[in-house]
Amino acid sequence: MVPLKMENNLNKGFGFVQFSTWEEARAAIDKLNGTKYKGRTIAVDFSIAKHKYVEKIGAIADKVAEKKAKKAPQIIPEDDEKDSEGEIETEKVPSKPKILKNKVERKEKI
Repeated sequence: MVPLKMENNLNKGFGFVQFSTWEEARAAIDKLNGTKYKGRTIAVDFSIAKHKYVEKIGAIADKVAEKKAKKAPQIIPEDDEKDSEGEIETEKVPSKPKILKNKVERKEKI
């Protein structure tokens, strides 16, 4: 099957081939992927349904986000920002970060 563009009825530059067995498909990929056809290098590979591809990409994105969250620094609220069960009381969480002032000693020139 070769998909066509609706506006000019020309092919979109890709197609789909169905094989009887996985082995036949694997042999075609091994033989044709990266070869030239009419002066152009072609890519031959397995395809999957778009919804399965989207699910897989979503799962990968979730894993990446999970790893980033584990690496992110933890903000530990002060004890007065927690309720009796240890949960953070959002109304007590300051809207502005607390600034710690550093003491700097200066030596005067003699």
